[in-house]
Amino acid sequence: MKGGEIGHLTDRENKEQYEILSHYRTELSGWFNKYSFQWFVSMRLKSYNVETAESLLKIWRRDLCKTNHIQICHLGIIITSGFTGPHVHLLMSGKNRYGKTLMDMDREEWSRKWKGDCHIKPVVSDDITKYITLPRNTPLNHFELVKPYNKYLLEKCRKS
Repeated sequence: MKGGEIGHLTDRENKEQYEILSHYRTELSGWFNKYSFQWFVSMRLKSYNVETAESLLKIWRRDLCKTNHIQICHLGIIITSGFTGPHVHLLMSGKNRYGKTLMDMDREEWSRKWKGDCHIKPVVSDDITKYITLPRNTPLNHFELVKPYNKYLLEKCRKS
């Protein structure tokens, strides 16, 4: 290995990769900030498999939306890093026809329904998107976007 190389990449290639990922994180944070969200959800996963994570999210949201008579939308990321362990960060909003939102729901009930560690907090500022897009939550080659859910409701949550 030549001096100045890490693994198979040169220092210049590492710097370029860092700059690209840094720009991507900024864009991702900006995209998340285009919407008004009510909850920030952090969920531990038992597997590093992204398809399994998406499937578990689908079951979780389906069961809780049906039980609570609410429609939700979400954006987020799935982290598959061995350093932090596999987990999901979601930004969610929801409402029903009676005017109730996720803020009226029992966060503890929703947390308990997840098969594992789950924390739900109200979104109080746009700073949460900075946390989600930190390098430890968006490590190179170890994260993927969660498939956006309920694009119709998501558009209604778009900030003016």
